[in-house]
Amino acid sequence: MGDDHIILLLSAKDKDYTWDQPAFIELLNTMQASIRSFIKLSVSMTISPFQEESTQCSQLYQQLLEASYHRLCRGHGCIIWSEEIIAYRTKEYKFPSQKEKQLVDCLMTGDSEEAESIYLDIVRETALYPYTVVHLAISHLTLTVNNVLTTINEKTSIEAIQG
Repeated sequence: MGDDHIILLLSAKDKDYTWDQPAFIELLNTMQASIRSFIKLSVSMTISPFQEESTQCSQLYQQLLEASYHRLCRGHGCIIWSEEIIAYRTKEYKFPSQKEKQLVDCLMTGDSEEAESIYLDIVRETALYPYTVVHLAISHLTLTVNNVLTTINEKTSIEAIQG
């Protein structure tokens, strides 16, 4: 389903199928271990809720695709339940401007360790929101850091010319 997505549809053979979540998770972990062992590849998985009708597959695929992007926050080899991620849609995000200001101050004074800590804190906070929020926050931070670096380079150039 694209450069880095594979979709696997599972179907229950009979209508009286009983969901055994621990066995299913064990199966997923076994699949991940086998892929890691034989192909030397870490695989993250995104799991959707059961659906009665195949007519919902298109909508379900979009939900899975959106949820799969949270592997950025969850890390290699994670298992993501799409229902949990979709629940994030109801939360409203407010970019932490005060932390951004602290980040800029740390960068301007050369305190890179504190700047990194603040940056990671801002990014971690976005993990509980839709992926679009994560993407926009990182883009905003990238622009901010780029502007600070441009300012530092300009100051350094001016001081070199004057000095």
